Amino acid sequence: MTISHTNSFIKSTNVRVVEQFKVQTIYLFFSLLWIVSRPLAKYVVKKLFFTPQHYKMSEKEKQMIQKAKPFKFQSGGRTIQGYQWGKGPAVLFIHGWAGCGIQFYEYFELFVKAGFSVFTFDHVGHGNSDGKTSNYFEFSNAVYQFMTLQKKLDVKAIVAHSLGASAVINYLWRTGQGIKTILIAPALPLVDTLDHAFFKYGVPLSIFKSLLKDIEKETGHEFEKENPIDQIKLLCSDILIVHDTADRAISYEESWKASLLQDNIRLYSTHGLGHIRILKDKALANQIIRNIKTREVSIADC
Repeated sequence: MTISHTNSFIKSTNVRVVEQFKVQTIYLFFSLLWIVSRPLAKYVVKKLFFTPQHYKMSEKEKQMIQKAKPFKFQSGGRTIQGYQWGKGPAVLFIHGWAGCGIQFYEYFELFVKAGFSVFTFDHVGHGNSDGKTSNYFEFSNAVYQFMTLQKKLDVKAIVAHSLGASAVINYLWRTGQGIKTILIAPALPLVDTLDHAFFKYGVPLSIFKSLLKDIEKETGHEFEKENPIDQIKLLCSDILIVHDTADRAISYEESWKASLLQDNIRLYSTHGLGHIRILKDKALANQIIRNIKTREVSIADC
């Protein structure tokens, strides 16, 4: 082994040791806090894991917002801020965790030019909507409320990203709607993803399980019964999954597996766009527009 390789190995080992020490320290801290005060332990973890990081808009996104027709609606007692651009058949865009509706602005311009009206909104605890914390079911409820309140809209398709895509799966499962749906990097094995995230950062399983139970009690939903990876098998919508093979945030493999389940689920793979840049790619946006315009909704034999 050369000296440079030896140094790299030592550095890599040191990083792993430091990370393990951090995780063990966090685990010990929360374990002790759980013993001292369970409500406080859950409050701290909820604040850390269910408070989305504020999305900082670019100048171009701010300019795009200024051109929008704003609207508001209620979901779970919170005011949701929405935006509309253009005229024609509606396409609803749903953002993911720590994002906001304007995140798709590169897509919006192309969709409006293609003759669509574009609708989006900021989820609870995101962007200009009410709240500081949020979760999967609040995402899904907001989609449900928008679609219920906007029945007069000719919604041609839904385009959703990451956790927003998971929420759309949940909405479609709840309502049995048949609609063109484009799921970009969907978080399909949601329960396993949450479990892994909490474990990775050293949060004791007892706190994790208790927090999920609290969310279920607050929302009237159950994670195990409403896991996107199980729900997508039961959907009747024409579904196109778009996922980048280099996505380091959400597993591409799960999208590939889902695309094999039934004929109404297809996969379009991209390369080198990752989890966020995929929302800025105009070539992909045009591909999605073509898909919406040319493919009829295929209702599976559910």
